[in-house]
Amino acid sequence: GGTFSAHGQPFGTSADISLIGRHNMENVLAAIAACAPFGISPAAALAALKTYAVPPHRCELVRDFEGRRYIN
Repeated sequence: GGTFSAHGQPFGTSADISLIGRHNMENVLAAIAACAPFGISPAAALAALKTYAVPPHRCELVRDFEGRRYIN
């Protein structure tokens, strides 16, 4: 549920993408930062990441049970 910001301006949230886990949020931020030298705005990079489909069995939610999330 974290907010992504660049130069103090929010441009989206972690809920906007299908990836889960802190490590994936760090990867998202790195990918967005890598786009900047090519003139791609953070919002445009995040829009592209919204369409990313996680490969099968990669941090896949197995089940929510009694308040806990089980990830494969």
